[in-house]
Amino acid sequence: MSRLTPILAAVVAIGVAAAVGYARGQHVTELAQKDALLFAELENRAEERRLINEIDKLADANIEAQARIKADLGVANDAVAGLYAEVSRANARGDTSATAVADAARARALLAQCAARYRDVARRADELRATVLGLQSFARSVSSRTDQ
Repeated sequence: MSRLTPILAAVVAIGVAAAVGYARGQHVTELAQKDALLFAELENRAEERRLINEIDKLADANIEAQARIKADLGVANDAVAGLYAEVSRANARGDTSATAVADAARARALLAQCAARYRDVARRADELRATVLGLQSFARSVSSRTDQ
């Protein structure tokens, strides 16, 4: 029995050392997994901040585009008002033939109405263009991050 005691003590010591080593290995593995999760979360937060900044830039660009559209619309409105004034002046000038006067007045009025409609269509097209460009920029920025 005295011979078995040192062997038994060695086996117990090896078992205890293995158990302690296994526990330490598990702890190290858990820490590595936590570190990986934290790193991934930090990367996700950075990406989220980047996307928010991109959205803010797009919103600012859209506001600037809307301001340009509004200014352009003001110029178009002035041009249409000028056309209406010119039509009124032309209508005020006398012509000898009543039919010619009526036809000319009708043609001028239709021209002015067409110009106003054209202005409205151009305004809406500019608004839609700004919206589409903003959406395309956002889609490109998002897709460029998912491609990497």
